Amino acid sequence: MTERLEEIKEIYRWAIENSIANRIADSDIDWLINRVEELEKKLSINANNMKQLQKQNQYYKQALEKIKGLYPLRNVGYQVSEIRKIVIKALEGTEK
Repeated sequence: MTERLEEIKEIYRWAIENSIANRIADSDIDWLINRVEELEKKLSINANNMKQLQKQNQYYKQALEKIKGLYPLRNVGYQVSEIRKIVIKALEGTEK
């Protein structure tokens, strides 16, 4: 999208300089350009946040799978201790 926006801006500015652009108010075109740039930044930030959340969810899924593997509970004291360690590591975002 950014490449396309840059292309449009370049063509529009050239058309204005050569007096061949449709006379849409310059302020409207500038507003549209600025708005697209703002939205692209937000989209990039959201994409990065989504990647981070997906990674975090993967840690939680792995932790739950490890906890699931401890059942059926036999040595309850030991397994509760192991579950606690798994949960702490998952919440810290590290793998065991």
